[in-house]
Amino acid sequence: KRFAPVHKDALRPGDLIFYYTDKKNPNRVSHVGIYAGKGMVKHASSSRGVVTDSLSKLKYPVAGYRRYKA
Repeated sequence: KRFAPVHKDALRPGDLIFYYTDKKNPNRVSHVGIYAGKGMVKHASSSRGVVTDSLSKLKYPVAGYRRYKA
C-alpha cells in the first residue's frame, strides 16, 4: 500500500486529508485536501478556486488522513 493512515496530531506538510462533501451520498469520500502545515489545508473550492483553509474550520467531516509511502 502506498498510503499509510496518519493521526491528525501527526500530520506533516504533504499529507492528504480526505473528507465527505456529497450530501446525497454522505458516506462517500468526495474531496481531498493537502496538509500545508501550521494547521492549514490547501484544496480546490468549486466557488473560490484553490484555497487555503484552517483544518479546524473545515465545514465538512473528515474521513481520514493519509501519508504517501515511497
